[in-house]
Amino acid sequence: MKDILGLKHDPLLVKFREARTYEKKKKKAMSKKNKDLVQRVSTHKPSYTLDRPILERYPTFIDALRDLDDGLTMVHLFAALPAIERENIQVERIHSCRGLSLEWQAYVSRTHKLRKAFISVKGIYYQAEVEGQKITWLTPHALQQVMPQDVDYKIMLTFLELYENLLGFVNFKLYNSINLKYPPILDPRLKASASDLYAFTRYVENVADENEDDEETRACKTLFKDMTFFLSREVPRESLLFVITAFGGVVSWEGDGAPFEESNQSINYQIVDRPSQSHRFISRDYIQPQWVFDCINARIILPTEDYIVGK
Repeated sequence: MKDILGLKHDPLLVKFREARTYEKKKKKAMSKKNKDLVQRVSTHKPSYTLDRPILERYPTFIDALRDLDDGLTMVHLFAALPAIERENIQVERIHSCRGLSLEWQAYVSRTHKLRKAFISVKGIYYQAEVEGQKITWLTPHALQQVMPQDVDYKIMLTFLELYENLLGFVNFKLYNSINLKYPPILDPRLKASASDLYAFTRYVENVADENEDDEETRACKTLFKDMTFFLSREVPRESLLFVITAFGGVVSWEGDGAPFEESNQSINYQIVDRPSQSHRFISRDYIQPQWVFDCINARIILPTEDYIVGK
């Protein structure tokens, strides 16, 4: 009972009351059709932050990492959703989730913290090990998302607000741990060409390799060492770029912002997902995306015969 009574004086509840009062005043001004009054009321819109609740809930950084699974899954989900005004899912919110998810992936990839990846019907599961904590999250497939009507998006957006702030704190701490400024300053050319994840990994790559690695990290970062991959247009580019880079490979793709062309003679493997190719290079293997995921889970380079398209 004492704890519940203490909540009455929580600063966040005070802000919620102020927000309720503000909405009433604004609604009243709009009903009077007084534009000047609406504008004056709008300038006094109350704001709040979740810094204090997050610090109370997660007193240490390890506590935050232990509870990050659901937050990462939620942020990656909204990063893949379309903006829908009727559900109050705004474009700015989608962009925020997109940025946070790419910052996380770039850190995990370039510091070689990824340990496992699994493709399922629901999406792609990943597991990373950060500061000794195993963190598992799910990302949707890169397809157009169908928005079900029986979901309460208002509740999901409430949780998302907490998770956005939590992931922002975590990313800030991780980037500072490798002496990088946060939020990242990206190459505008890569951003303009929609090569977002590549832009983030380029930002992280120059310092990530300077850190001391444990034995498992060293094994992960050398699995695809001295191997060069090229991604055809039909395969999931962002996912493969993430996992190949995390395990030490060099990767390019078909499209804008690619670091090198398909004709590059250093390419060892071309990831494809259709039987017929307009042209083939005899110096490389043409394999399905599943080969990459099976290799990283087995921690060895598997034979490619069973992964040829059409088999």
